[in-house]
Amino acid sequence: MSTRGPEAEPPTFPNFIADLARRLGEKPALAGDRLTLSFADLDRRSASVAAGLERIGVRHGDRVAIWLPNIPEWMEAFLACARLGAIVVALNTRFRSREVGDILQRSGTKALVFWPGYKSAPFIDVLADIDAAALERLEALVLYGGEAETVRLPASLDGRLTVAYEALGRHGTHGPATVSPEDGCLIYTTSGTTSLPKFALHSHRSLVEHSRDLAAAPGSYGTPGSVGLTLMPLCGAFGMTQALGALAGGATTHLPLAFDPAQSARIIRAHNVTNMAGVDEVFYRLLEQVPENPAFPSLRYVPFGSFNGSAEEFIRKADPRGLRGVGAYGMSEFQGLFSLQPADASPERRATGGGIPVSPRARIRVRDPETGALLPHDTPGELEVKAPSMMLGYFGDEKATRAAFTEDGFIRTGDLGTTTADGGLTFISRMNDTLRLSGFLVSPAEIAQHVEEHPSVAECQVVGAHSPDGFRPVAFVVLREGAALDEAALTEHCARSLAKFKVPVRFVPLAEFPATDGPNGRKVQRNVLRAMAQDLLR
Repeated sequence: MSTRGPEAEPPTFPNFIADLARRLGEKPALAGDRLTLSFADLDRRSASVAAGLERIGVRHGDRVAIWLPNIPEWMEAFLACARLGAIVVALNTRFRSREVGDILQRSGTKALVFWPGYKSAPFIDVLADIDAAALERLEALVLYGGEAETVRLPASLDGRLTVAYEALGRHGTHGPATVSPEDGCLIYTTSGTTSLPKFALHSHRSLVEHSRDLAAAPGSYGTPGSVGLTLMPLCGAFGMTQALGALAGGATTHLPLAFDPAQSARIIRAHNVTNMAGVDEVFYRLLEQVPENPAFPSLRYVPFGSFNGSAEEFIRKADPRGLRGVGAYGMSEFQGLFSLQPADASPERRATGGGIPVSPRARIRVRDPETGALLPHDTPGELEVKAPSMMLGYFGDEKATRAAFTEDGFIRTGDLGTTTADGGLTFISRMNDTLRLSGFLVSPAEIAQHVEEHPSVAECQVVGAHSPDGFRPVAFVVLREGAALDEAALTEHCARSLAKFKVPVRFVPLAEFPATDGPNGRKVQRNVLRAMAQDLLR
């Protein structure tokens, strides 16, 4: 089926969902644990919720924070805000008071949609711990879950307008939308491990066009018979991109409330799920649920990320089980699943982040971070991207926006990578993580993967630090159960196979790596490791 509506219609979400409703009607769009919504339901209900939000004062340009787990109403509320021209601030349910307070205050959020009775997140306790000054601009609370009348809100929220989410749709239907494709409609919060998170603001155009490009990719959601499963949180670009891509392709997508491996495995097999994406840890846990081979024969391929583990190891373990992993690339600034490795590529290529952009209009180039010169294919440098999926900029931060874009409109990704002759890219590492050792750019993952081949090491993270002898690599290791640290043995192990300048000068044992929770799972705080390494080498 075609994933695109009439070309004359501007790419806005009111047009996007109205077109799908006309063509697909009562076909299920989002199947959640508590509710299933058809494409027609999403169109009707989001228009009604928009009328309710307008009634409580939400207007064009206002920020509305959605602080919900993965439920169909997340998308319904997003579409309602888009219809009004309001901007959704996607809040991670794992965030706590410091993070939530900062985001609400700096974004100037006017209304907050949350589920006070959701057992997996202490929303009320988090709100109670936020300094009252951070909540000054918050005017309305929208309480999901049918408990609005019994919820005891913290004193810092006294006087705020409070309404049940379920009541929003009882006030008629919002009239024709008056929004532009260039209007902002969604803010993703970027990782804030070294500074306050930035707010990547996307327009109707960037989200709608990327959704359609993803759906049109080979074997993706627009392929006849497609069924999706979105396990990654909708508050992050990885999860939201999947859900929007499935909508664009006209595929039913299953949306479990939380990740339960047994439940998710049953959904895949019972509903013949064809498309999903996630981190390697999710797929390892799914494979544990099913002894048969192939484990999930309906899955065509699975775009995956390997944030803290080895992508090569994942491919080695998943391929024999019939789970065909393909490396992917993306970021909040230009959305998840920006590019995908070909499903028919070699295991070595599929284990590599990057791939071919899903948009035929995307452009990629690589620049030398020191000289500024553009580099030829297969030469590492900083990746720069220009595509329809790009953000408008960082909301409320003109300085950061100017720094993010080149003069000719490319985004500086901050990632080390190469371009490939077939129009794709290879992701190597974050530039901040890249080590310049003896004049060469070196990926710390290369060193870490070799260290992990030693029988005493379960996991390894490598960072760089300045020493009297220059900038040198330091390895932090989590040892296997019963193993003892032997720095001399690990040094010898590395020296046998790596260039001398790549051999870590220290191996430091940790019970676990410092990490923070993000929308895609726990992410190692490499900035903390860098500080620890620097202290060691002083």
